[in-house]
Amino acid sequence: MSRNRLVLRLLLLFLSTQPFVAFSQTTTGAADDGWEVVKAVPFGAELEVKLNNRVTLKGRLHSVSETALKLSRKNEITELDRAKGMRIYRLYSKSEEFKKLTSGVGAAIGGGVGLTVAITAARGSGYNRPSSGIVLIPLVGTAVGAIGGYMIGDRMKSRMLIYDSEQRRQVAPGEPKSKEP
Repeated sequence: MSRNRLVLRLLLLFLSTQPFVAFSQTTTGAADDGWEVVKAVPFGAELEVKLNNRVTLKGRLHSVSETALKLSRKNEITELDRAKGMRIYRLYSKSEEFKKLTSGVGAAIGGGVGLTVAITAARGSGYNRPSSGIVLIPLVGTAVGAIGGYMIGDRMKSRMLIYDSEQRRQVAPGEPKSKEP
């Protein structure tokens, strides 16, 4: 075995034993508190801002400066001062698979309710032969349930925290955690 191969193998062995976290760490200045992430959010993105006074505002990003955030909300622009403290969440639409799932669940529930109503109505009517309602009512229930499920899935949003002005104190291993509300 040549010396170059031995060095390469030892280097690969050393690198493979290192945790991946060590490779991904970067050094940042003390002034970096995450506001750069807010500044990188594209214009018009949906945001949810929770202020320290427990007020929650939703809107679309209008602009971001070093000291403030402007949200466009129902024909008005709201300016929020960064120094007052806030948590900013970016809102994302659910995936198409989730919308299909909620649509399918809605269709199943609507069909089941429709079939139950149709059977109950057929039994109470006193006719010996089944009526056309035993087929029609479950079909209508399935359609209404599917549309309702899709609409519910379409309105649901995922949210991701992108900025927190009250960053939590990191606790070293073995140190007791502080109680936070």
